[in-house]
This record gives sequence, structure tokens and C-alpha cells, in this order.
Amino acid sequence: MGLWTACGFMGCMALLTTNSTWLYLKCKDLIPGKPESLFEIGYILFKRNAIFGISFILALYSLGLCMVYFIIFGETMGRIVGSLSYGLDKDIDTLTGSAHFFTHRTPFIIGLAVLQLPVMIKKELQELHIVGVGLFTAIMIFVVGLFFQLVIFGSHEFAFVKDADK
Repeated sequence: MGLWTACGFMGCMALLTTNSTWLYLKCKDLIPGKPESLFEIGYILFKRNAIFGISFILALYSLGLCMVYFIIFGETMGRIVGSLSYGLDKDIDTLTGSAHFFTHRTPFIIGLAVLQLPVMIKKELQELHIVGVGLFTAIMIFVVGLFFQLVIFGSHEFAFVKDADK
């Protein structure tokens, strides 16, 4: 792209980021109830549908950001391997099939994804563990509460009584 064009784009992005942060903080201060997140601001202004809209936008943004990082990493590593191979062979057209394969971004993107997979699975399992413990705790509290209600009030509290039987 060129040094000056890239610097111009970076300056533009810095101004846009600063402006959006300023707008977010002003919006947060003007809304009654002092919301602390984008979701709370969206709920106060646009009700329940805003939460889904904000979640969808953040999911797209996160996916796009991951894709950009993967592509940049893959392209960079492919170029490095290509440069090393070109330096050894002196002719890029004489590269073997496997060497040419490693000058492309795909194997490095796959490798990065495989390396990140255990970290992502571990994080998901930790979140599932917390949810499982919370669910088990809630069920136990419910069972203990019913048990004490049965012991204290007896079984007649649980029986269905018609109005005619009273």
C-alpha cells in the first residue's frame, strides 16, 4: 500500500476509534440509570432486540478480526518460507511441490488453528464446569428446600385439594 497511505489509514482509524470512544462515554453519562456496558445501553434505548443486534455485530467483528490475524500470520510465514527457499534454490520456479506448498498461507493458518484448539477447548470446558456446578447447586438447593418443606409442613401441603373438599 505504501508507507504514506498506510500512515494515513492508521491516523484515520485512530481518529475514528477516539471519536467512537468519546461517543460511547457521552452516551453512557447521558442515559439515566448509569449503564456500564453496550448491552445495557442498547437495552435502555431499544429494549430486548438491541441485545441480539449488539451480540451479532460483536460476533461478526470478532470473527473478522480472527480471520484477519490468521491471514496476516499465514501470509507472513509463507513469505518467510518462500524467501528462505528462494535463497537456497536461486529460482522460485524450481521449487518442489512440498516446498511450494509451504510458501502458501494455508498450512500456517491450519497449524495456528490446531495449536489454538487445545486452549479453546480448555476454556470451553472451564465455562461448562462453572455452568454444571451452578446447575447442580441449584438442583440441590431445590431438593433440600422441598425436603425441609415436607418435614416442616407435612405431606398435606403437597396434595391437590379441590374447593368442594374444603
